[in-house]
Order: sequence, then C-alpha cells, then structure tokens
Amino acid sequence: MRRVRLLTGLTQAEMADAADIDPTYASGVEQARRNLGIHNIQRIADALHVDVRVLFDPDLERHPTWGGEIPAARAGRRVAKPMQKR
Repeated sequence: MRRVRLLTGLTQAEMADAADIDPTYASGVEQARRNLGIHNIQRIADALHVDVRVLFDPDLERHPTWGGEIPAARAGRRVAKPMQKR
C-alpha cells in the first residue's frame, strides 16, 4: 500500500481522507500493526485508484507501473541539497 500511495503522490492523510478512514489507522496498516477487513481494503484501493489485486501483488517491486525505485522526495527522505560555492 505504501509503495502505491507514494508513487501516486498522496500523503497518508490524503489517502486516509479519500478512503474515509482514520489517518492513524492508515499509518498502522502501512506499518503492519493493523489488520484490514475486506471493506477497508476496497476503500483504500479505490482511494489509490488501483485494482485491489495490486495491493496483494507479491512482485509489486517488479511491476511495470508500480515497481522500481521510489524517488527519495516521495519516500519522505530528505534530498541532499547541493552545496553552494562561497
């Protein structure tokens, strides 16, 4: 779910709002601390505009659309700024 969310450019809060779920619940799901019911799985898939099967794809990292490296800026990691010359 996190991979698809990041590649679609949504924050957790935006995805949670679109899925009509609590942001802390969405966070718990991404961190594998919460279990999902089928109804919430469908709501999340709809919020991400993907087929439910995408969320269960064991080879998602190699998928033509959803695979590959997640850009650092989207993954929430700081992107190093180039040093300025003095």
